Parts: sequence; structure tokens; C-alpha cells
Amino acid sequence: MKAGQFFIFVLCAFFFFPIGKATSQTPTPPYGFMGLSPEKGEIERLYQNGVNSSRQGNYDEAYEWWEKAAAKNHAGAIARLANRYEDGDGVKQDYARALQLYKKADALGDWHVRCKIAEMYYEGRGVKKDVSEAAKWWRIKDYAKLKSGAEKGNVADQISLGDMYIKETEYTSEAKSSCIGSVFKEARKWYRRAAEKGNPEAQFKLAQNTRWSSIGPDEKESLIWLEKAAEQGHTDAQIHLAGRYWRGERGANQDHEKAIYWFKKAAIHGSVGSQKALGDVYWNHGESSAYGEAYYWYSIAASNGETFKGLKNPITRIEPLLSSEELESLKRRISEAIQSKNY
Repeated sequence: MKAGQFFIFVLCAFFFFPIGKATSQTPTPPYGFMGLSPEKGEIERLYQNGVNSSRQGNYDEAYEWWEKAAAKNHAGAIARLANRYEDGDGVKQDYARALQLYKKADALGDWHVRCKIAEMYYEGRGVKKDVSEAAKWWRIKDYAKLKSGAEKGNVADQISLGDMYIKETEYTSEAKSSCIGSVFKEARKWYRRAAEKGNPEAQFKLAQNTRWSSIGPDEKESLIWLEKAAEQGHTDAQIHLAGRYWRGERGANQDHEKAIYWFKKAAIHGSVGSQKALGDVYWNHGESSAYGEAYYWYSIAASNGETFKGLKNPITRIEPLLSSEELESLKRRISEAIQSKNY
């Protein structure tokens, strides 16, 4: 074998043949891990070894790695240990210890745990129940001001407070998911107070919030509040109600007549989606005698910006199916409706 060939053989052997005994666990590489300094790389390696062990189902081993990383102030490892004490996973359940560790992880930069801290204050686990303190950890702005107005019966503040619980929490949806139940529960409480005073916006939001309750959707209650809001002219409620009746879902029995009734209510209030939906109903589900109504509602939707994206324009498809007299009458009706905005 020539010297050059021997060199290539050795090089290939070095890259393709493993040296040393294989182990059941594959630790992450030491030092310089993920581009970190040697010291930080070693700490991250300990944490990732725990992650690897956890994925393999070796949970006791995983916690051993995380204990080592936590001792060196790795925020993620501390959060894992907090979760262990919260759940009582292999250790005596200790909410106070869990809360202490969650707060330490937050102080070290793991902001995902704030939702867990908020929930523990909200539910009084490991600490005295304190909704105001929970709100601080949820990062709800102007909580004290809104809470004061809401408790005095100010409907606008009640709705705004409910909105803040749902929308203003400064976390990603992934972080929110850990405490979504308590957030929704508090939001629902304030929406209900405003809804019971007859506010249609609160009734609609309560219907939607009840629908997505983490403790199990109460579809019948949701439908009741949705109908109350729709009857007061709440366009979004009318659209949602029409959809439920059309498909026969979420607490509503299928009833196409009721669906069309609510689609029309929303369409008259300017809902382009409902105007197009009515066109679809009459075009796809009606007899030839309904083509005129389909033409009318498609034309109204088009006048309000509907482009029928991805579809062949249904207006031009229906025109040849109408008599000249019917088409002329419809065009006059459409022109008058567009000018007056009275659909």
C-alpha cells in the first residue's frame, strides 16, 4: 500500500469507525457546547443530559442531571425541579418549595415560569390566595384601576378586565397554556357580571369564553349567551349563531331556516362574509328559483369588497341562468340597496 493510500485509509477509519464502548446514554459534548464559554457550556451540558434522559424515560437520572445544573444556577433546570415539587413526582409534594424555585428560575431569566407563579397565587397553592398578586405575575396592566371600577359595577371596566385576562398577558401561547384555566376562569367571572346587566358585547365574549373553557365547554350555556347578544344586534354573535345552526354544532340542533335568518341579520348589518354566505346558500343549496337571491347577495358582497378569491366569479355564472326581465329587476334592486346601504 502506498503512503498516500495508507493516509486515506487511516483518515476514513478515524471518521467512520467509533472508538470506545457504547453506552445506553449519549451525553452531550463537553465544553464549548452551543458556542458557550467552557464554564457555561458545561452547565448547559448537564441540563441537556437531563433532557436526553427524560426523553428516554429515565426520569430519576434526568433529575440527577438537573439537580447538578440547578446547583450551578441553570434557570431551566431549576424550573424542572420546581415542577417536580409541584407535581410530587418522586418527591413529597411541596407547593411552597415549588413556588420558591419558580421564583428563583424567573430571577435567573426563565420568564416562562411566571404563569406558573401566577397560577399558584391565584389558586392559593403554597401561598395565601391572592388574585392581585397573580395579576402582577400575569403582567396585567392597570389591574388595580380596572378592578376598582369593575367591582363598583362599571360595565366597561368589567369587560376590559375580562379582555386583559385573555389578551394582555405578556406571554406566548405556549407559556399561557400552563395557566389558561385560571386565566379563563377569572375572565369569565367579569364577562358574566357585565353580561347579566344586558351588555351584548359581554354576552358575546362570555359565549366564546364559555365555549373554550379549559374545564370543559358548556355548549348549551354558550348558545344561550350567543342568542342574547345576537338578538340585541351584535353582528359577530349573529354570524357565529348562524354557523352553529347551519352545521348543527356547539349546542345547536341543525336548523337551516334559523341559520339563514341570522345570516340575513348579519348581512343587513354589513357583514360581507354573511352576504357571501347567503349567496352560497341560495346558489348551492336552493332550487333554480333561488338563483335570483344568490345573484343579489353575491352582488352586494362584491360591492363591499368580496373578490371571490380562488373561485370563478359566481355572479357571471348565474347571469345566463336568469331571464332578462329578472336580471333587470335584480340590478335595479341591487343598485338601490348599494346606494342606500339598506340591504
